[in-house]
Amino acid sequence: MNWKRFKNLFGSESHDESHFILGIDLGSDSSALAFFDGNQRTPDLIDLSGGYGKPSIPTVVQYVTETKEWVFGEYAVLNSGFNHITLQSFIDRLGRKEYVEIDNKSVPLTHILSLFLKELVQNIKNINPKAEIAGIVTSIPSYMGEEAKKELLLAFKSAGYEKELIEFTTERDCVFTHYYYGMKPRKENILLLDYGSRQLRGSLYRAEPKARGVGLQCLSSFFIDELGIQAIDEDVSSLFDRYYMEETKSESIDAQTRTQLSAFVYQHKDLLFQKNSLLKPIKLYFNFAYPPFQRSVSKQELEDFLEPLRGRMRSFLSLLLSQGDNLAAGDVDTVLCTGGGFEMHWVRNEIDDMFPDSQVRYYKNTKGVVAEGASIVAASRLGFTDSLILDIEDRHMLQSDLGLMITKGQKESFFPLVERNSFWWQKHTARSFIINTDTAGTQELEIFKRNYLGELTLLGKLPLTGLPPRPKGATRINIKMEFQSPDEMIAIIEDKGFGELFPSQGFRVEYELSP
Repeated sequence: MNWKRFKNLFGSESHDESHFILGIDLGSDSSALAFFDGNQRTPDLIDLSGGYGKPSIPTVVQYVTETKEWVFGEYAVLNSGFNHITLQSFIDRLGRKEYVEIDNKSVPLTHILSLFLKELVQNIKNINPKAEIAGIVTSIPSYMGEEAKKELLLAFKSAGYEKELIEFTTERDCVFTHYYYGMKPRKENILLLDYGSRQLRGSLYRAEPKARGVGLQCLSSFFIDELGIQAIDEDVSSLFDRYYMEETKSESIDAQTRTQLSAFVYQHKDLLFQKNSLLKPIKLYFNFAYPPFQRSVSKQELEDFLEPLRGRMRSFLSLLLSQGDNLAAGDVDTVLCTGGGFEMHWVRNEIDDMFPDSQVRYYKNTKGVVAEGASIVAASRLGFTDSLILDIEDRHMLQSDLGLMITKGQKESFFPLVERNSFWWQKHTARSFIINTDTAGTQELEIFKRNYLGELTLLGKLPLTGLPPRPKGATRINIKMEFQSPDEMIAIIEDKGFGELFPSQGFRVEYELSP
């Protein structure tokens, strides 16, 4: 690994800007880039917007079929059209060996992601065109599976940064590294809120100082999709659609207008969530319409729009506290607020109202905290800063993969039903399998758990007695795992039939297992 040769480079008191230590927050919806300032000994975000001061860009790649050009970030979002191929949600799609059809060729998704990574990292050239990268740490979601990590590593290799990549680390570790950097750990209750595009995630921790770091015991951890920025954007889109249809007296919206409205929502949604949005009417100028028109959003309309969101926020925070040793809001010492959702003023008001006695940290660039934390992790791996050991005990994340052994020909393979590092309270997707039954309709499945070393442990044998007898390869079943607690799991198996010739006979069985 190339980065190891720089471990002794940063021992001097001063540090020039010829070598950069980078932290990347690579998100499915937006990404940020930070570097560790060797002179100030602080992390700094890199402006990715060409001078507009935005700390992140959309993780979007677009291929313009007419000019055969690749477009990245915000330009790709605003440049949507009928002759473009727009790709996003890369992190969620990793691990599936996915290909995309580009100019009649099948291109691996990892290659397209590598183009985005190269474009992202090249922003360091804005500071020093001759900059050399000493090391990179990239944050990933806590629940990312092993196959997805392998494909992400392949994307870094395709981008030419495999030797500079030090490690992948979780978003949570990056935030806590950022919080504790230059600070002596103390005994406290910490509420970590990560407000991203897909979800609002919350985790409650009990912190205890240790010899070389801090111990963090997870008391509760949940997420809510309905408060994700993406879900709120859909509500804003519906509101703007209504304004457009009322003004133009349209009964429907055609494809071209839909594209224009989507860009309009992206550019103007933040007007609804500014600090003074409830003090005076908000004026929206629909310049793309013919004829153009202006529409004002009244204080009462905005109040009606926000009230359901506020209610969901209060319910979510109450759930986190009640499941975390039934703590009261006053028992929370520190609230860490990260993610773009905290740029909405109504969210900050709800947090302040619920935790008036807590230390609430709103960072200057809430979208960039993870990237800054990743750069601190990178600096510590290179010996530039002291390393703080985070000992996180998490009873909400599964420590092993859970799945079946599938035999194909002479080869036996493990097929995961629930992946390691996922949360037990998540909704786990049902999986379909083709199995063979004997003449009496009998089969037996074996459920295993697999630890990080790849070692298998048998959890239980599940006899399936009562399946209808069918020819070989003509029985399809669904298997779904549902958790009642971290230690209680139910395996639900259902007969789904096989085409019109062999319809489902309604077979269903449940087995209790302990993971």
